[in-house]
Amino acid sequence: MLEKLYEKLNGFHPGGLYFIAGIPAVGKSTLMLNIALDYAQKFNRKVLIFTIEMSKEEIAERFHYITGGSPKIVDLSIYIDDDFELTPDKIKVKIDSVKPDIVFIDYFQLMDVDIKYYPQSRQYELSDIIYRIKRIAKSNNVPVVILSQLSRNQNKRPSFEHMRYIDDVKSQIRRNLDVIMFLYNPDISSRHNKGVFDIKIIVSKNRYGESFIINSHLYCSTLRYMMCEDE
Repeated sequence: MLEKLYEKLNGFHPGGLYFIAGIPAVGKSTLMLNIALDYAQKFNRKVLIFTIEMSKEEIAERFHYITGGSPKIVDLSIYIDDDFELTPDKIKVKIDSVKPDIVFIDYFQLMDVDIKYYPQSRQYELSDIIYRIKRIAKSNNVPVVILSQLSRNQNKRPSFEHMRYIDDVKSQIRRNLDVIMFLYNPDISSRHNKGVFDIKIIVSKNRYGESFIINSHLYCSTLRYMMCEDE
């Protein structure tokens, strides 16, 4: 139940670039799929998911857990692209073809570039990828949500300043993002009652409103998020 998150974000704005980051296994992909399902099922919107880390079959299996098997993903307007050599140009071609209402990319550090402008620096390539995705979002007037992996060793409360990029790359990436969102589990190794993770959703930049933190529960058996009280 993500209504509180949507309300705080004022929805996902056409042309906006949204950034969801966290360490491995904190629930980024699951949050993405919960949002995608809401858009397709509750809001009757067309959803396009680019998945580099997981296959179409793995995504479909996760949707099955979230929905309990009904409706099936084939009955919803959800399109999945699992090209493991994903580039910004391929994203643009697919968006032009599908014409989705919202786009998800899981996750952007695994993307490739169309032309190697920066053979000496992967960080500058990633900055260029973000810039080009931002242009695609604006030119197609569609919100794009990109997922980002943080280092597993970073067990403290995350912030953009902790991301391991050189300063000018970090500032370039941050400038192109409209919303920056971190998922944080204060104790990733433990669960409280009945297999539930406590996840803090930390929005540190919100071009469309205020920054905020929402506490949430992630139910492992159903892969469903439930919003709790604000901080």
